[in-house]
Amino acid sequence: MARPVKKGLSYFPFETGFFQTERVQMLQARFGADGITLYIYLLCKVYGEGYYLEIEDKEDFYFILASALHCTQNKVRQMVRYLLKRSMFDAHLFDTVNVLTAAEIQEQYVCAMRRRKHTVAEVRGKHWLLTDEQERELETFYNSTISPNYSEKNPSKSQNNPDKSENNALKEKKGKEKRGNETEEEGRKEGKRAGRESYAEIMDGFGVKEPVKGGLWEFIRHCQLNGRTVTNEKLKNLIVRLDMEYRTDEGKKAAALKTAVAKGYFDVK
Repeated sequence: MARPVKKGLSYFPFETGFFQTERVQMLQARFGADGITLYIYLLCKVYGEGYYLEIEDKEDFYFILASALHCTQNKVRQMVRYLLKRSMFDAHLFDTVNVLTAAEIQEQYVCAMRRRKHTVAEVRGKHWLLTDEQERELETFYNSTISPNYSEKNPSKSQNNPDKSENNALKEKKGKEKRGNETEEEGRKEGKRAGRESYAEIMDGFGVKEPVKGGLWEFIRHCQLNGRTVTNEKLKNLIVRLDMEYRTDEGKKAAALKTAVAKGYFDVK
């Protein structure tokens, strides 16, 4: 029998580049602090329930939000409609069945549940937006983070075979470039099958070249191995920020990515 799944989260990841995204900047420009507060408030409500929030009555929903934020119901409606328009929440589910969720929310939720040792299949439920391809990616992230724990549970093996550990590290280093190429090609194929842009297509669209491209792949892999999802929008924003910060200095861009990976960051400082 499958173990029961605790649905709600006590906390959720919050990206340091949150305020650098265009949609959040526009939200703040149009509605001020109320827009930001509403979005974070709704995220807390959704994650507290799991990966979606069912709304019994929209008028009551707007009334409660207006009371919590000390603003008018009309402004709340405008802000919610903006969040739906910019796909910060799924408009179709909200308009048809009064449900708040988003694909990005579900990706983060899967990663959080992975840390509780639950698979994607155990987490998947109603109002599910993730494609089969996205689920496969997330399942890969889940599986890839199990192996490192093996040496923690069996320290004697790694201690008794230091040469083997060194050889494995050397092989991994030599295979890094090959894995990067394979990851890029697989990313193109999976993105094409799912009918959406792959990481490789995004990089090509922005004209990203080596060594920055290699740095981006290493950064993506670093995030994935630590249970963090790099959405298409996050990748695009990262490329734009690197361009704004370092202009045409490809070496500095690559160095910034390398530093982020080395220090265990999930964003480029």
